Amino acid sequence: MALALALVGSAGASWAFNSYVIDVPTAVMKGDPDVFFTITPYQGAAPDPAPHNVVVTLPAGVLENPLADPPNGLDWSSIVSWGLYAGNAVAAGNTPITVTEALAAIPVTSVKSFTLQNVVRSFEIVPPAAFAGTVGTVFQVTIRAKDGLNAGGAVVTGFNDNVTVSASTGDVVVNGAGNIVSGNDFVNGEAVVNVMLRGTDPNTRTNRITVTATINYFNLGLATGFANVSMDPDAYSRIVLLFPGETLDPGSILNASGKSGAPTAGTANVAVANVTAYLVDQFNNPILSPVGPVTLAFESLSYPNAPRPPNDTVPGLKIINVGNNVLVNGEFTFYYANVNHQVRVYDLNIPARNSVSSIFVNSGAPNLIEVTVVPPAGFKAGQSLNVSARVVDGTPSANTVVGYPNNRPVSVFLSNCGGGSFGAGS
Repeated sequence: MALALALVGSAGASWAFNSYVIDVPTAVMKGDPDVFFTITPYQGAAPDPAPHNVVVTLPAGVLENPLADPPNGLDWSSIVSWGLYAGNAVAAGNTPITVTEALAAIPVTSVKSFTLQNVVRSFEIVPPAAFAGTVGTVFQVTIRAKDGLNAGGAVVTGFNDNVTVSASTGDVVVNGAGNIVSGNDFVNGEAVVNVMLRGTDPNTRTNRITVTATINYFNLGLATGFANVSMDPDAYSRIVLLFPGETLDPGSILNASGKSGAPTAGTANVAVANVTAYLVDQFNNPILSPVGPVTLAFESLSYPNAPRPPNDTVPGLKIINVGNNVLVNGEFTFYYANVNHQVRVYDLNIPARNSVSSIFVNSGAPNLIEVTVVPPAGFKAGQSLNVSARVVDGTPSANTVVGYPNNRPVSVFLSNCGGGSFGAGS
């Protein structure tokens, strides 16, 4: 038995009491750093304000914290609290606190027991029965702290820590703001939480809610638990255009584009395959199906009317009657290289519903060396000429092949009209 002498008053006082009232939580979880108990001397049914000396006896492994003396000689209305901490090796179950009067021939003793519980190891998350929700709507789940793994074991009724809630797809909002459930929301180890999910998996139409503890007790790892819920997307609201290299990022209001990743660079004069336009809700989740046909139009924002032909080639009108996307294969072709090209897709009937993508276009394979000679005004025989040369691809735009190859030099030979050489340059 571990003994701690607690000075509740001063020696030599005239004792006028017949019991100690010990106030401690009914259930205490091992390792919980925020458990407190109080001791109040009573004379009959009323607190006795006289100072007292007491000895607090706790089972081995259960500590009183701090061990410092309580207030000495103060009116007992200012009752002090002591911390109570139990290590993981202490046996769970009924656990007594014994308070004994010190400095008395026939001491008064009081005992109060609490239930010591094993530490939380996981969480059970219980959604409504037969639940099928819609993104953006609020529903309730019950979170239970359990002392076994994988939501097993008994409910830890003494658990009252903050926990975090996350979703496998997109954002989650709990109790109207943020993603933290306060420990104050737990009553007897359970918390009823209002949850709003903004995302759903485009393939399974489900989302996984995960609850994670914020304190790692005894280095056993953060307790966690999850539940999968059926979630449908909302109605058609927007369009997301994906080039190869981009992926859908549904359910996040911090990513207004609804996509992540960077488009794979295209090649001049080579059609781009596998471009997809999705019909999505306000949270960028692909919808189930539009209520009526949706006609999509495409346009180039960078080179709709290029300074010299050819312009960007974009697909013609596409109509979605059923489903949520259309695959455009080989209908985007870009000619000007070494620059970004921006293209837009929009709802022909509601142009405000649109999506813009930018794709960088590389030059094609080296094909020719283009030589440019610009004689100065009044050029005469014997004068020097400035000659420029660049390696170009074989596209109609004759794009410069950047870094061909490793920027090595080329030789340029000029001849006069009679076929005589002007000499070599570089």
